[in-house]
Amino acid sequence: MLDKFLSSLGESLGLKKPSPTRVAGEALYAAAVAQSRQVVFYTDYGVKDEIGARFELLVLHVVLLINRLKSDDEHYRETSQALFDSL
Repeated sequence: MLDKFLSSLGESLGLKKPSPTRVAGEALYAAAVAQSRQVVFYTDYGVKDEIGARFELLVLHVVLLINRLKSDDEHYRETSQALFDSL
């Protein structure tokens, strides 16, 4: 656990190159944010334009991605964890 923290700290400080799974997780998070901000959810599908509703829609998108990443493959599991950590 300490190794993971130190590795993350090194990446945050620019001392270490981030892992490919972390980069993928952050990219998936950015995609989920962009998708959850689509105007159609608020104009056509009745999602209220409030902070709580926006957060719930973001979480829905992230959960769908995490569910899709469920696998026995270690890279998928690590990417899923990186996506969750990006929340």
